[in-house]
Amino acid sequence: MSRTFEPVFVGCSDWHLAESAYVNRDVMGDAIDAVTRIVDYACEHNLPAVASGDLFDAARPPATVVAAALQQIDRLQEHGLGFYYTQGQHDVDREFPWVSLHPWATHLHRQSFDIGDVRVYGIDWVPSGRITAELEAVPSGTHVVAAHQVWCDFMGSR
Repeated sequence: MSRTFEPVFVGCSDWHLAESAYVNRDVMGDAIDAVTRIVDYACEHNLPAVASGDLFDAARPPATVVAAALQQIDRLQEHGLGFYYTQGQHDVDREFPWVSLHPWATHLHRQSFDIGDVRVYGIDWVPSGRITAELEAVPSGTHVVAAHQVWCDFMGSR
């Protein structure tokens, strides 16, 4: 028996927004263009966005890069679509997550929210010694965990 599912949100991660992600190749604006396309898709399909970490390529991104991210969140807000996010190891800032500059953005670290019948819980990147405790704290009834963790933290180095 085949089941079909309707999407309830656009999930994405690893934007790595920077003025130039490939500076050694003279490519400018590539990451910003990719995020624009993700938001285009969310708006076209009337879906909120859940971004799971590494939205920026640095914990202290340039103002122009932060502005580019906030402009995309503006677009989601104009369509009445939520924007939920966690932080990754490249952009984690425990004092002030940059995306929180936008009042429409919801920081998910240790928080839950519902989209229809789907409960989503978020976990920011944490050092590998803390991930087990974070996962054990996921509330029962959670359907999706939006998290950003480094693969080798689970698998070890090879």
